[in-house]
Amino acid sequence: IPWPHVHAEDIVLGNPPAIPQVTMIHLPRVEATLAPLALLSKTVYLPWIKLEQPDVRLIRLAEDNNNWTFQLAGDQRTSG
Repeated sequence: IPWPHVHAEDIVLGNPPAIPQVTMIHLPRVEATLAPLALLSKTVYLPWIKLEQPDVRLIRLAEDNNNWTFQLAGDQRTSG
């Protein structure tokens, strides 16, 4: 089975509303290979990934809020 190879350019991930000042992640170019057989077990497996000039800004606010912890759509947990 051939393994798909993909690339993307100029990927930007913004911050949550509490941290709107800067971009969280900017990736000028990303390349990756996908292992297709892993998809049969509902797993996305990237055995090879290349990031060119990644710019990542991790921010923690005084109230212990940060920009790298994400809540999943079905997740009902709250911090506290």
